[in-house]
Amino acid sequence: ASGVHRFNPRTFEVDFHFPIGPNPHGDVIDQWGYQFANDGTSGTGSYVNIGKGRGNKKWFQKRVRPVPATGILSSSHFPEEHEGNFLICNAIGFLGVLQHNVEYNGADITATEVDPIVVSSDPNFRPSDVEVGGDGALYILDWHNTLIGHMQHNMRDPNRDHDHGRIYRVTAEGRDLVKPAKMRGKPISEVVENFFALEDSTRYRARLELTGRTAEDITNQVGKFAASLDPKKADYGHDEAQALLECLWVFEEQRLVNIPLLKKVFQSNEPRVRAAAIRTLGHWAGRTGEWQETLAAAGADDSALVRAEAVKAAVNFEGDAAAQAFYEAAARPGDPEMNNVLNYARGLLNIDGRVAADIKATGPVAKSAYAYYLSKASVNDLLKLEKNEAVYEAILSRPNVPVAQLGPSLKGLAAIRKTDEVGLLFDLVENRDKADVNTAGLTNLVSSQPSPERAKVQDRLEALATGGKQESTRQLAIAGWVKATLSGDDAFLAASKSKDRLRDFLKAVPNVHPQARTALFEKVLPLIDELPSGLGSEGSSSIQQSGIHVDYYAPSSSNVAIETLNKMKPKASGIVPRVEMNVPQKKAVDKFALKFTGNILAPRSGKYTFYIASDDGSRVYLNDKQLINNDGLHGMVEKSASVTLPAGLHKLVVTYFDNGGGDGLRFQWQGPGIKRGNVPADNLAISGGETLHDMAIAALSSIPGRDTEKFTALAALVKAGKHRPAAIGALAKIKKEHWPKGEVRPLVDNLVGFLGELPAAYRTSPTAATTVGFARFLSTTLPQEVAAEVEARLQNLDVPVIAIGTVPHRMIYDKERIAVQAGKPVEFRFSNTDNMPHNFAIVMPGSLEEVGELAERSARDADFQARGYIPKSGKVLIGSKLLQTGENQAIAFEAPKTPGVYPYVCTYPGHYRRMYGALYVVANLAEYRADPVAYLAANRLPLKDELLKFNTRGKAWKFEELIGDVKELPMNRNFDVGKQLFKVANCVACHRLNNEGNVFGPDLAKLADKKATSEHILRSLIEPSKDIHDKFASYSFQLITGKTVTGMVIKEDANNVSIVIDPLAKGKPTIIPKDDIDARKKSNVSMMPKGLLDKLSKEEILDLIAYVFAKGDKKNKLFHLHKH
Repeated sequence: ASGVHRFNPRTFEVDFHFPIGPNPHGDVIDQWGYQFANDGTSGTGSYVNIGKGRGNKKWFQKRVRPVPATGILSSSHFPEEHEGNFLICNAIGFLGVLQHNVEYNGADITATEVDPIVVSSDPNFRPSDVEVGGDGALYILDWHNTLIGHMQHNMRDPNRDHDHGRIYRVTAEGRDLVKPAKMRGKPISEVVENFFALEDSTRYRARLELTGRTAEDITNQVGKFAASLDPKKADYGHDEAQALLECLWVFEEQRLVNIPLLKKVFQSNEPRVRAAAIRTLGHWAGRTGEWQETLAAAGADDSALVRAEAVKAAVNFEGDAAAQAFYEAAARPGDPEMNNVLNYARGLLNIDGRVAADIKATGPVAKSAYAYYLSKASVNDLLKLEKNEAVYEAILSRPNVPVAQLGPSLKGLAAIRKTDEVGLLFDLVENRDKADVNTAGLTNLVSSQPSPERAKVQDRLEALATGGKQESTRQLAIAGWVKATLSGDDAFLAASKSKDRLRDFLKAVPNVHPQARTALFEKVLPLIDELPSGLGSEGSSSIQQSGIHVDYYAPSSSNVAIETLNKMKPKASGIVPRVEMNVPQKKAVDKFALKFTGNILAPRSGKYTFYIASDDGSRVYLNDKQLINNDGLHGMVEKSASVTLPAGLHKLVVTYFDNGGGDGLRFQWQGPGIKRGNVPADNLAISGGETLHDMAIAALSSIPGRDTEKFTALAALVKAGKHRPAAIGALAKIKKEHWPKGEVRPLVDNLVGFLGELPAAYRTSPTAATTVGFARFLSTTLPQEVAAEVEARLQNLDVPVIAIGTVPHRMIYDKERIAVQAGKPVEFRFSNTDNMPHNFAIVMPGSLEEVGELAERSARDADFQARGYIPKSGKVLIGSKLLQTGENQAIAFEAPKTPGVYPYVCTYPGHYRRMYGALYVVANLAEYRADPVAYLAANRLPLKDELLKFNTRGKAWKFEELIGDVKELPMNRNFDVGKQLFKVANCVACHRLNNEGNVFGPDLAKLADKKATSEHILRSLIEPSKDIHDKFASYSFQLITGKTVTGMVIKEDANNVSIVIDPLAKGKPTIIPKDDIDARKKSNVSMMPKGLLDKLSKEEILDLIAYVFAKGDKKNKLFHLHKH
């Protein structure tokens, strides 16, 4: 097999040592004996971490190939930052010698590329070997040939090229060279002085010189020199610990076992020296009986490097003492490389069988073996042991252990420690949370505690839920909190204060006990579309595809700030699996720029470090903020930055440019559970990430029961084009018997429309596959001919299908805005689920009001009904028939060739002023969908219809914008819409009207005359804190615990104050004992939240105010003209 073989020059034995291939080129060993092997063909390199035929362990990110040779730059002639760097000679593409900084990470060794040591523009430069000379200079062998391949002539072939080839000497400008050491034939006492040399090569040549001396001379003279050295001294230029290691290697080369010397080397403060000593100890297995104490000490060493060498050495020995080193290492903090070494040794040492036999035996068990067993044994095996404090702690430390097994262990541990169970439980949870140790099992145990006991530590449970260090701890504590109260009011109230808390709450919902989870339905349902007041808004997620979008620009600019690239037009674009320089879109080798745009998935919450190395400049932006600036003209330079991220997707932009000459780009990360390396394609996505609304949809899906209500709410999201991937996934889980009959056909049309919006490449994604399967399943409940039509549409999605529907009791379309490609065919699937008839017409820009008024005047025309109430006008581009409740129609339409904003409207008499939307006809639909705001900024489409300026349901309304219409409320308002909006705007949470709602705020049916005006109602809705009645004022209570609680007092007696903290989040009062109150203060902020009208259109606001002004009376004159 190809790889590294070990040759014994004294016995001529050859052993296979490490697999790497197919063409091993480059094998170097550093000053502590760590070995690194390289394959020339592929350019990949490995840290020879175990040897003995095991491998391979890549230790740097390969960028170039082929690699004829590698080396280590060890020379005091060069600046200190180069010392110990790993060198790679590359002979095709990049022509030069790359340089990597070597890093020791726990038990692992890795290398990261830095600026190259040599780069040549000569196309024939073929660096084939590299060595540090006796003078400290770097010597590079250059084969220097145009031809390079696998079919070169044998060295004895007369046709072999003997004319080419050079040797370069590389030196550091302005620094003195090293005086070459002369050792040949010198006395041993002089040769060993070279063990203080700073250069690896000099110390190596000294050892090489001593290979020719006799064993007796080595024992006496090298031994005498070693005896004069102190392993604790490691001064620059006189490192006695390193010199002692060199002496040890001289004895090893001579096959002279010297345990006293080895023990002395093991006293060094440098862990890599100690590790080297233990490596030698393993080589001497079978030749000495004095190893047990040193090996055990190495297994318990503070350094993971030493512990790893102890475990590797232990497999060469036998008996309990060898296993002892394993136990010691396994009982200490590990890392992936340490775990790799332990797994290698476990089987060879028969650890599991040995421990099992020891545990079953009646005699005493070694402490380290017992500790290992406690950490690795199953809970069932632990339960068979004699119960003691250590056994109880081991059981309680396991995640996902049934409460039935955890409970007795908690009770037993509490008895031993003479403390109460629930207090001990919280001590364990809090300590492990702070130490980043999994708390899942213990937190589940919290929920099972009896209510009286749990009440004693309720404050601690709440503190964990809102302030725990680990995401899992917070979420499990929330689940316990909800179970404790059954209603979940307090937990939801706390979650409503920030997006981070709300994220934890929503992720905790599936873990809540099913009985308590049911009570969360009313709290979670609104969150699928809007967030609690004060938390702002979230964008809508869209279908995802692994990878990242790349734009290629040429020529490049002088910098790659995102603002610079946004002003340029890309020459090519596409989707690539990762951030790298050599993308298919790149057409030039010099003077180009790249911009990578997408999202990066952080699988767990925690600290992440990002690295960007480039030649020339680069930048990294995360969540719209610049994280790393590595811009400018320079060689290969790496910069990094760290940031704490919650789990989930985060917006990522990476920019890069090459100005000519050398080039390169490397983007890496590391984080919780992620070793440093390139970002995998599966962690990159080219769409919006998971939003709080998506989490709310998942939480709602996990709540038992009320499936018909879920279906209706989720279908409304799909119709509105919001959060469709999450909504469709949740809908697909609802059983057939819970599907509302009237919702199925419109939903099928919307699903097909959603698929039609996707580029063809995305239609194989998991979300698209779910959508197709669900649409087919839904169509099984439709008439056979309709189901066949659905299948035909699924098979041919070339013509985009857009579903447009109605919202029951609102007299609005379910979409406010639609976008289509100019000049291309499209099919509208119009469906009506409202309780009154509607039609759908598309009209010319600027004609909405004209066509609407024409429809009003045409109401008495004899043929108006036959025309579906579509007026006769050349400005009507297309019109549907009049759809009654439950009907639908397919409408073929070829979009106008002229881009613009074309209104669509219901022209049924009395409807046009409130039931309309905007059809955006755009020249480039893909660019528009990618970023509508940016597209419209660059391609202005003026609104020519005044009504369209007020149809958005995401506007922060101002008093001055509405008072003109509100002061003299127009007739013809819609009672049913106003009544429905009283619920939609959540007025019912605090006010009662027409026998609906709660009584926390003023009774709207009994308003004083001066407040019973449309102007006052509008002012109260937009500026709720402007006029607060004392009866409904809120107060801040400072408690003696330091906690602050704010709410409206609804009852107060001699002992307690009952307050409502937030009627939108928690309707039940919170009772505060007066003895717990340190101070109270009246607040000047109303409990009524701002922004209640922001989700309504202007016409809807007028209907709502009319409903409140009329005190819920349907017979009021404001409504009586509206009869349909």
